[in-house]
Amino acid sequence: MPPILEPDPTDARRFVIAAVLSKAGQHVGRLAIPLVAVTALQASPGDTGLLAAASTVAFLLIGLPAGVWLDRVRRRPVMIAADLARAVLLLSVPAAWALGALSLPQLFVVVLLVGAGTVLFDVGAQAHLPHVVGRERLVATNARLASIDSVGQVAGPAAGGWLVQLLGAPLVVAVHAAGYLWSAWWLTRLRRPEPPPPPATGGVAAEIRAGLALVLHHPVLRATLAAGALTNLAVAASLAMVPIVLTRDLGASAAVLGAWLAAGGVGGLLGAVAARPVSRRVGEGRSLWLAGLAVAPAAVLTPLIGDPVPVAVAAAGWGVLCAKIGYDNVLLVSFRQAVTPDGALGRVGATARVVLIGAVTAGSLLAGRSASSRARAPRSGPRRPSSRWCGSRCSPRRCAAPARSTRAARP
Repeated sequence: MPPILEPDPTDARRFVIAAVLSKAGQHVGRLAIPLVAVTALQASPGDTGLLAAASTVAFLLIGLPAGVWLDRVRRRPVMIAADLARAVLLLSVPAAWALGALSLPQLFVVVLLVGAGTVLFDVGAQAHLPHVVGRERLVATNARLASIDSVGQVAGPAAGGWLVQLLGAPLVVAVHAAGYLWSAWWLTRLRRPEPPPPPATGGVAAEIRAGLALVLHHPVLRATLAAGALTNLAVAASLAMVPIVLTRDLGASAAVLGAWLAAGGVGGLLGAVAARPVSRRVGEGRSLWLAGLAVAPAAVLTPLIGDPVPVAVAAAGWGVLCAKIGYDNVLLVSFRQAVTPDGALGRVGATARVVLIGAVTAGSLLAGRSASSRARAPRSGPRRPSSRWCGSRCSPRRCAAPARSTRAARP
């Protein structure tokens, strides 16, 4: 197992900046590709739906093999290459548009390949983070990353919409690409050399099985992944159902729906910010299930939205639930990074992403089936906090830390 070198604070800051810039481009450009398809190519709703699916299908297709590969190579060069490749792919969109050669097949190829680059960057970043910041600062760094990402999720689409009006959708795709280029530049400025990877112990299929076995048999990894999957399942179902109920059943405006989603974004930000101080005071594992128990009453508000729960009250409850999600995300990712052997960080991270994205897909399908069978589908939707609380409560981290503590070092 290669040693993790003493962390360099300057490198840690540069790595965080690179990760934030990579995400920022995604948040700002989230509206750009669909709007290019609709405005420049007159794409149908079915086409835009397929574009959205193409952006995430790469995780399901190559996530597990990518995790194996990233455990066999140095991850930083892969992240830089992924940033550069995504930038070039995205820049081909405004270039083709300017030349009058843009087509839907090109958009599909670009979105699919950019998704593959995102798999490599995201899995590589999570696997490389412990080497850059040190395991003792995982909670603090993940809290910082999650907080900034929450701000981007709230402000990014709004900024993207404003830029689309100002510049046009094709040029906003270029802004998206610029975020990746800037991220790659910051990664090249990391000074401390990355330790060499351990030698491969078998074929790709064998190492995928080894990664799956590690996740399934390790008590902390199994519990944290189950908790995350249950949350993603129910949140995806809720997010698919709430717009239907608000706009169709209750006659609410798009502004009300936007306020609802913004409440969730603000809640996620507050939860991520609170993760470090609260977990240090209460205990990381214990705080997870205590917080889940505390917010569980908010679970009943979304299924009862409109009658008898007013929309504003239900939106506040959604914000509370999203605060718990933001809090959990920081700690669960830190737990996973802390207990995973260095040579398996890529495989475990990729396995987690595949399971979590699969849960989102399953939640969306569950919502679709519910919507077709009931007019008031959210009432039959899953009760997210209770399932999340069970996953956290079963974790052996609830009262004691594992051999490697993830408690953040005091500044």
